[in-house]
Amino acid sequence: MRVRRHTPNFVERAPEPGDDVVVESVRDMLALPYIHSWSEESGFKKWARADCTHNCQLLMALMDDGSHWVVRVVARLEMS
Repeated sequence: MRVRRHTPNFVERAPEPGDDVVVESVRDMLALPYIHSWSEESGFKKWARADCTHNCQLLMALMDDGSHWVVRVVARLEMS
């Protein structure tokens, strides 16, 4: 599956290695350093997904305080 790092429109930065990658499984995706670092954040609760309007899904980090952060845009994501 192809996964792309989510960068809000108001953030200006140069592309970085790992921003757009292809992985074989959800496990491989969650092991990517940028994604894995979210699971080590204080207050991290769990991963969630949401459909987006461009035939893709969003991987979101849900936090204990109820906030959520879009981490990756995923071309196809299957999680249970």
